[in-house]
Amino acid sequence: MELPPESSRTTPVLLLHGWLGGAHTFAALPTLLNSIEHVVLPSFLPYPTQGRRITLEQLADRLEQTLRAEAAWNGAPLTVLAHSMGTLVARVWMRRHYLDRRLAPPVRLLIECGAPRHGVYLKRAARAMVRWGLVPGAGLAQAMLAPQPWLWDLAWTERAHEALLPPVYALTSVLRRSNWLAPIVGGRESDGIVPLSCSQPNPWFARPGAPAGRLRERPFRVLPDYAHSSHRGLLQHLQADRSGRPIPPDDPVWALLRAALRGEAWGEVPEHAPEAHAKHALWIVRHGAEDLRLEAGRIWAPKGRHPSGLALFAVPVAAGTEAVLRGGGKAWSAAELGLTDAWRAGAVAYVDLA
Repeated sequence: MELPPESSRTTPVLLLHGWLGGAHTFAALPTLLNSIEHVVLPSFLPYPTQGRRITLEQLADRLEQTLRAEAAWNGAPLTVLAHSMGTLVARVWMRRHYLDRRLAPPVRLLIECGAPRHGVYLKRAARAMVRWGLVPGAGLAQAMLAPQPWLWDLAWTERAHEALLPPVYALTSVLRRSNWLAPIVGGRESDGIVPLSCSQPNPWFARPGAPAGRLRERPFRVLPDYAHSSHRGLLQHLQADRSGRPIPPDDPVWALLRAALRGEAWGEVPEHAPEAHAKHALWIVRHGAEDLRLEAGRIWAPKGRHPSGLALFAVPVAAGTEAVLRGGGKAWSAAELGLTDAWRAGAVAYVDLA
């Protein structure tokens, strides 16, 4: 992936933390970034995430205001390094203040870490806790529960204005060891919070009677056994340990971040490729049928009509199976929707049947 040339000897880097995150999310990362040629010490954008009424739109507007008031920022293209919900803040900011006006965002590169790009699907008990406001920052947490109409609209807007978007590098993890959150999060293929498929940056888009397509290929890497947010998190572990030893230069997370910041290609890591972990396909479907369901071999996944008009199917994919959506007396096969290649483990598809 080629990045736009830098306009100066330095590249301003903006760090965006996630839900309930803060400066601790990035640990010693600013110091590490400052050690790279052409990269300056980033200014950290703190924002409150505890209030129940705070919205992602408000955070996006605050980001725009902060950048405009930042004397150190002269409008040069930013490199945005975001963790978890911070990736959604970045995407909503680019849409509200640039894409909706058909302008290219002032972003040279977006690096996503543990991104809930397609929302987060949780088990029933966990969803109830979020909806009842029993967790801190419940308002923002609710906005990330999949499926969400605003995430649907954001994805299709990015599809329509893809030429204006910056390159994206996406990095996440899958916990191979036993994890107490697995029964709460929707599936074991996750970093403890965000399911692997929800971080997939290369979704497909399909409507009946129209050619299916996908966003241009974005580098996506999956590392093993880094929790979403803990001392062993993707970003939080990037700090000197208690003995004072610095991060080794071959640390896998730091090596990938350093390469992305320099505009270098990410080498193939077959044993850690997404396909080595993923067993599910994720389809988000807009429909008008009360009885919409997805059939795939022996899997029969009814969802009914979600109040949002969207249905989410996270279905295990077995070799040789075919997917068929049925509802309202109609049926759409993956082949008819142009999604034959999208019906595989780790794939994400936005399907519009409405």
